[in-house]
Amino acid sequence: MASTNQVLPKLRGAILGGEYAPRERLVEADLATDYDTSRFIVRKALVQLASEGLVDIEPNRGARVREISVDDAIMLTEVRRAVEGLVAARAAQRATADDAAHLHGLAESMREAVQRFEVVRYSQVNGELHTTLRTIAAHEPATKILEQLGAQIVQHQFVLALVPGRPAAALREHLAIIDAVCAHDPVAAEEAMRAHIGSVIGALESFREGGALASSGIRELARKVNPLRHNEKVVVPTITVSYGDDSLHQVLDLYMPDTPGPTPLVLTIHGGAFMMGDRTWELAAVPALLDAGFAVASIDYRLSREALFPAAIQDVKRATGFLRMHADRWNLDPDFFAAWGRSAGGYLAAMLGVLGSQRTAFDTPGDDSHVSAVIDWYGPSDFSVMDEQFAAEPPTGDGPPVQEHSGPDSPESRFLGASVADSPDLVASANPITYVPTATTLPPFFLATGTNDRLIPYQQTLILADALRAGGAEVVLRVLREASHADHQFETLLVSPAIEWLKSLRAAR
Repeated sequence: MASTNQVLPKLRGAILGGEYAPRERLVEADLATDYDTSRFIVRKALVQLASEGLVDIEPNRGARVREISVDDAIMLTEVRRAVEGLVAARAAQRATADDAAHLHGLAESMREAVQRFEVVRYSQVNGELHTTLRTIAAHEPATKILEQLGAQIVQHQFVLALVPGRPAAALREHLAIIDAVCAHDPVAAEEAMRAHIGSVIGALESFREGGALASSGIRELARKVNPLRHNEKVVVPTITVSYGDDSLHQVLDLYMPDTPGPTPLVLTIHGGAFMMGDRTWELAAVPALLDAGFAVASIDYRLSREALFPAAIQDVKRATGFLRMHADRWNLDPDFFAAWGRSAGGYLAAMLGVLGSQRTAFDTPGDDSHVSAVIDWYGPSDFSVMDEQFAAEPPTGDGPPVQEHSGPDSPESRFLGASVADSPDLVASANPITYVPTATTLPPFFLATGTNDRLIPYQQTLILADALRAGGAEVVLRVLREASHADHQFETLLVSPAIEWLKSLRAAR
């Protein structure tokens, strides 16, 4: 049975690593099972974590992961500014030649991470720099204070790394700190550190309601990707990069296989009715794709609550062009990029496919966003006829009422910023099916749908298949009888055939 000294660091690490979300209940019985210990030891660990500010213990209701508001994070960072300044000044007084060499090495690592858009790596080196300064300073009380403060605001600190332009600005601030410490100038070191932490406070200020990102958005972005496990191995992104500077959501995770390149790439695009979800939703096939030798880019894009049509289309095109532009950097094969999405993600994958050979208002100048193959599972293709299709041929099997699509509160109307029923021209400009006849070339499509889909009529997939075939595209169509929207049958029956289809297309090139 694990002791408190074993359970406490594991539970602390799980909270700081994002395995438990803010406000998530921490059930003693479940934790005792997870950590192979007793409820008594779990309770002692939770009390200690409460004293560290990571957990809230509510009388008669148990423990929850503490959620730090933006205002709380700002106040804690104000305290951190004073203490970090003291540490920087003391480090400048105590730094040896070996310390200076190590600090210059960290500076070079930070430069490289910023140049390569490696957000997670930048965040890691940032943390290592501040830890190194504390070690050099050797001020135990200050270190204890900063460790406790850092534990409470770690999620906000991670989100700051995703702010467009923030890593580059922070790099300049960190280089000033390093230069002052290595020059043994305590006054300049303290001033540089306080200026840096002051800019952190300014960035946090922008997260207040009405600023760059509301608190709810921070909770969404601060939730790090939970590692995938495959064949007893942990699968984590090789890098996380920002592909645009208009939104915090213009971010992607790149997973690379253990194979020599150049590597074919599959862009996975999550669904969520255009108004919810993130890049962690579309990870089920990642391990199998990696095993098959494909790199995977899992993409975030602006949702309808942040930006209306055509923002999401512009984002996936921009992400594709960004990856193609930097294909040499990550040893990707620019001659084989495929898009894979489901539901709203399927729609966006289809748009990449039908728009690749023609210039439209959705393009970013200079970007090449064409793809060599599309996997579109149960995505919409013509918003204007969805309700009509449900009425003409209702879903098979039992289930809840069908989704209504033409009204002003439908997912598609919210995506467009106007009612589908009242905006025929706008709807036409948003429909993938509109662009098939004008495409000079079309990539192969692997389409799939289920006849008991109550959110997207299965006929949406059928009419897209017909249009693509009429336009000369190769189409694989799979219709699963009685399958509902996002039915598990798609995973069990079609993931392997879809990957084999991608492999055959790559081999034929």
